[in-house]
Amino acid sequence: MCRVIALLLFFAFISCSHAMFLVKIGDFVWEDLNKNGVQDYGEPGVANIPVYYDLFYQGNIVYSGSTITDSNGYYYFYASHHEVMIYMKAPNGYEITNPLQGNNFMLNSDFDPNGNLINKIIVDNIYPIYGPNLLFYDMGLIKKTDFGHSDNCMTIGFWKNNIKKAIDNKNGMQVNKEDLISWLYKINQYYLEDPFALGLSDEEILRNSYNILYYKGADIRFKTMRQLIACELNLLSEEFSLQDIGFHDQLCRQAEDALYNNNIKDLYELHDKLDWVNNQ
Repeated sequence: MCRVIALLLFFAFISCSHAMFLVKIGDFVWEDLNKNGVQDYGEPGVANIPVYYDLFYQGNIVYSGSTITDSNGYYYFYASHHEVMIYMKAPNGYEITNPLQGNNFMLNSDFDPNGNLINKIIVDNIYPIYGPNLLFYDMGLIKKTDFGHSDNCMTIGFWKNNIKKAIDNKNGMQVNKEDLISWLYKINQYYLEDPFALGLSDEEILRNSYNILYYKGADIRFKTMRQLIACELNLLSEEFSLQDIGFHDQLCRQAEDALYNNNIKDLYELHDKLDWVNNQ
């Protein structure tokens, strides 16, 4: 109640010397699953993020307020003409995505890595263009990928190169060819187009595996599949001294479940975890 009274007094004060109008300021805090700095379809809002703001008159702060994002990630507050500054803070486990990405200012992130709005809002300048609803001040959050785990894993490139040598019957493989094929048979149900395909030859198993590992597109399912194959091979090979087999096994099972259930949100997070552990 005190804050409401203070805000009303501020508006009453400035209205004595300038025609007063109210604007609604705010918009959206979202989880930037693919880390591109742009709100993409299906990326969820983040609830309960504190939002702080200062209202300025003639260069001085005359009111400071706060609100939080709702259950869908939206927030707003009211201000008068003159200047407004907004501040937010990434919650634990998150960091703020790169700001001002893409070519649509309605869909990018407007906050620097410290959570400060990049450009102070000059309401007098913006109101004549957009009217009383200034709902385009967004912030994207991405999950940090340091999971506090290190291990001795082989990368996607390692497995791709060895599978290619197996296909071409070349020397120089760093794992036994027969073992490699047997491992790929064990995990094929998670990356073949038909998970119940029977009677595949060794060459078909190798080529199907190689094609997934060579994938360069943006489909999160296939990106996760290629990371999963590498993680499964590291787990099955038992040749690279994994310090925490349980960690790898749990991560692989989570990725398998997310792929089976087509859980896109979980796939983005699991892809990053798999990518991280496969490069330790």
